[in-house]
Amino acid sequence: MHFSIHINRAAGFLLAILLLLTISVPVAAISLDETPIRQARLYEKQGNYQQASDMYLLTANKLPASEGEKWKAKAAEMAWLAGNSAQASQILDSVDESHLDHVTLIHARLVAARIARSQGNYAGVLEKLNFPSHSAPAKLQRTISALLDEAREKVGFQRPADAQPTPNFPAPRPGALSGAVANSGAWSKLMALSTQDLSKRLAQPLSPLDKGWTELAYIAKTTADSPEALESQLSRWEQEYRNHPAYPDYVDALRPRAMPREGSTLPAQVGRVAVLLPTSGPLAKVANVILEGIMAAKYQRPDTAIKVYDSAQGNIIERYRQAVAEGAELVIGPMDKIQVDHLASEQLPVPVISLNHGKNPTLANPNLFQFALLPEDEAHQAARQMLADGHSRIAAIVPKGNWGDRILRALEDTIRQSGGELVAVGRFKARSNDHSNVIKRALKPDPKTHVNRVGAQAVFIAASPQEARLLMPLIKFHFIDSLPAYAISQVWSGYPDRSANRDLNRLSLTEIPWLLGYAPADAPKPDDLDNTARHHPRLFAFGYDALATAPKLIQSAGNAAGVPGLSGTLTLDQRNRIHRSLGWARFSRGQAKPLHPPRVIPAMEYGNTDVSPSPQPAIAPASDIGTQPPLHAIPFNE
Repeated sequence: MHFSIHINRAAGFLLAILLLLTISVPVAAISLDETPIRQARLYEKQGNYQQASDMYLLTANKLPASEGEKWKAKAAEMAWLAGNSAQASQILDSVDESHLDHVTLIHARLVAARIARSQGNYAGVLEKLNFPSHSAPAKLQRTISALLDEAREKVGFQRPADAQPTPNFPAPRPGALSGAVANSGAWSKLMALSTQDLSKRLAQPLSPLDKGWTELAYIAKTTADSPEALESQLSRWEQEYRNHPAYPDYVDALRPRAMPREGSTLPAQVGRVAVLLPTSGPLAKVANVILEGIMAAKYQRPDTAIKVYDSAQGNIIERYRQAVAEGAELVIGPMDKIQVDHLASEQLPVPVISLNHGKNPTLANPNLFQFALLPEDEAHQAARQMLADGHSRIAAIVPKGNWGDRILRALEDTIRQSGGELVAVGRFKARSNDHSNVIKRALKPDPKTHVNRVGAQAVFIAASPQEARLLMPLIKFHFIDSLPAYAISQVWSGYPDRSANRDLNRLSLTEIPWLLGYAPADAPKPDDLDNTARHHPRLFAFGYDALATAPKLIQSAGNAAGVPGLSGTLTLDQRNRIHRSLGWARFSRGQAKPLHPPRVIPAMEYGNTDVSPSPQPAIAPASDIGTQPPLHAIPFNE
């Protein structure tokens, strides 16, 4: 009897264990509906890619690795679309590709390849795309082929044997295309072909790279007499060949340079203005300085009514429609690049002066005028000034990362197109103290004579104020022959501080006319600002001009002579983008002493200011404010 009791107890114990095991299985499983997946997809659909990335990442973290890795890959893609390539790269590094299906793997590798391309790492592009892609969707195959063809050319690889060879073109037709584009022999040869020859070539099996070049040449030759048809065909080409090396420089060079501008719907006297700014959230501090500038301009116009709408809350299209319904005759804002794109895609009965450029440079709207504090505009001007001063061999010291890439590209384009040469480039890491080695590696100073061995006649600097104060003494130390130094305005906070700025002595820089004393008598003075605005005067001037100066420019149908403002003399290009011509100053005894006021540069000569394919976020994360780039450059970067 005792024996049977023990057996029953043992059987009961085993049965309990089995029940626990069977019960535990469904408890561990998590349904996709229990994750933030719906919110992630909604954010993606709305174009709020950073928020979508965050939600996809939360989804991945809630699921087991076998299911969650694909959502990590999706989070990386969203971070890339939001312009946060650093985060995208970090997420991709943590992805276990063994858990990815073939199409998701292709998307992940494509994001990694695009990051490598944006960094100029074409060998990395080849490495990331070294996988079978024949089963990928047709659109992805075209993108991959274009990236591979470009990367192979950059690193000196030969084309695949089955690719269409470049034919033996006849001699280039003189004057086919001006500027930097004409310097490309292959392009000139394509432009020398007749439309019939181009048509025959398009009928042949071509690689995506060759087909893109050939189609662009065909468009140039068949639509040149019709600006409307040319613009339509170029826009179509841009959508299909966004990753082609001809985009955007060659495409922009084909666009008409002197298209008549239609009159704006902006009335001569604007009585009601709506301002779309993020008055809540991490950008509120930045927005409030801009708003101070707008309100200062309003005080000079007592008949103008201002109403502020929080662009950080709700849908930007709904905010715009609300403002129009409430009587707005002009809308200023938003700052967010994606929101600018949303407005560009809408019919706008009331003109908008956005406070940034959109992410998509192909979007254009006759009633949207894009205004931004572009560091590229300043780099173009710095290059012209150095060349005008007789310095044709130029070295550059810029930070690593997307911000530095964009400035360097604008600088190099203008130097090259104007007949100069960029002889050396030094890239320093933000918040690093290793600047001396960067300078030595880039300019190779002779330890005995302190003359640079790359033959530089001037050095260009892009840096935050703190970094500029480290760089200038080192440049003086290594170059006792007084190598002239030039910079964009970001090297100075704009706040007068003789003691701190003594290290910047001899540095020439672009600067807004307001800080150089070139301003209307009735304009506010920099010394009259409150403490926050005094430390970020360019944001204040930017807001002031958005209400006081930009509307005058639009009403004058893009006056070629420009309209003077606090942030610069403003000009308008054919794509409704407002550019600034700045003045020049030089530091002496810790003070920025004016050299000359702005010299107007026609907006058409600024060149391309869109950076592709790497999209830049509308603003840096809140944690980046005050580091690199400096606060006054953060939201305005196209």
